[in-house]
Amino acid sequence: MTADNYNRHQREGRPGFAAQMEEQGHTSRQDILEVATVPAPGEVAQRLGLEEGADVVMRRLRFVVDDLPLQLVRVYYQPQLVGGSKLEQPVRIPDGVHGELRRLGVRVVCP
Repeated sequence: MTADNYNRHQREGRPGFAAQMEEQGHTSRQDILEVATVPAPGEVAQRLGLEEGADVVMRRLRFVVDDLPLQLVRVYYQPQLVGGSKLEQPVRIPDGVHGELRRLGVRVVCP
């Protein structure tokens, strides 16, 4: 996905992965397998600027294209950043994670 495509999809309120797959003639979905507060693994803590073992919100997803599993993903967020948002819930976010982050005041950019 190019930055132009990403930015266009975001302006349209369409999650990037789903929009990209649709434009390529595929059906896609993301299955939410788990949402939990967990201790931050070492690398995650380092990247988020936290102490290892600090609480983080983890979303575990399965990306599916044309009914075939494509990718398993774990995404970690600082609880103070996403507290009270849909990112803490096992729910689909219609305009995607980046839309929810923007509602929380986080500026998401794609160079």
